[in-house]
Amino acid sequence: MSERLLLISVPADRAEAVFSACQGFEPMDLHMHDAPEDADRRVVQTTVKASRRQDALDALQEALEGAEGWRINVLALEATLPDPREKDPDAEDAAAQESREELYKAVSQQARADLRFAVFVALSAVVAAFGMLLDSVAVVIGAMAIAPLLGPNLGFALGASLGDRALMLSALRSAALGLALAAAAGAAVGVALGLGAVPGAAEMLGSPELLSRARPGFDGMVIALASGAAATLSVSSGAAAALVGVMVAVALLPPAVAAGLLAGAGDSSAAGGAAMLLAINVVCVNLSAQLTLWVVGIRARTWRDEAQARVARRVGAAVWLTLLAALIALLIRAGPFAVPPS
Repeated sequence: MSERLLLISVPADRAEAVFSACQGFEPMDLHMHDAPEDADRRVVQTTVKASRRQDALDALQEALEGAEGWRINVLALEATLPDPREKDPDAEDAAAQESREELYKAVSQQARADLRFAVFVALSAVVAAFGMLLDSVAVVIGAMAIAPLLGPNLGFALGASLGDRALMLSALRSAALGLALAAAAGAAVGVALGLGAVPGAAEMLGSPELLSRARPGFDGMVIALASGAAATLSVSSGAAAALVGVMVAVALLPPAVAAGLLAGAGDSSAAGGAAMLLAINVVCVNLSAQLTLWVVGIRARTWRDEAQARVARRVGAAVWLTLLAALIALLIRAGPFAVPPS
């Protein structure tokens, strides 16, 4: 279900203001009672529709402005009995977009680089390397399914949308670390298999899965733009991150691993082509993610934060567009990379 149960714990002197604020966003249920552990506190409980989730959280935070010691807990509802639609067919509507706060928590957790993140990236890179060497599409897809690359890239876009520099820097560090680890793992596989002793290793291996990542083209650019937009739209709608993460990994993991693998094999020309594809895809994924968040209406809550976020969005969009234009010019100049051989 897309409704949310809100449990608001507040000081007693703010309880009436919170209760009144709740009445303004069409609550499905609304109750207030004393906190069992503290007589000077109140607990307000309400259920809100999907389309009013962001309105509810904004109204509550505005009502609690300046107060201390309050907490809003947002819980997902698996089921409600009796079904609200029996009395009101519009009780559960189609607008199931995640609230700003829910999206921020999910993305910020995925954007942090820790040991588990590094291990998953390294393992997925090794799997992808052997998948490309064996020309196995299924193995490459499996590698993308376990690559945790969605969080850092979406985190940077969300940080720009909200003007959150801390989230942007954390996501940028994680994204750089993830791509560097993927390339390093690919290079290690190339060196371990002794491919560096084979002149023109990429061509001699003859794997279409590998060679396709060494020849960047405009088709890959379109795929990266679509992947970033689709993944961002899915996450903002509450889809499972493990599922939509494949959309971003398909654009980032294989070229990063291919660049390292080909460099380890001593084929600098092919490695350069894979590195160019990776750069194009990184720019396209982040640009489309930021634009998608703007289109779906992810904004900072207060006007002061929104003014700062507006600057961050404009600067971010200008940087990505400039980089994309430079890469397109480089791609056109490269010429042969843009068209795979027949």
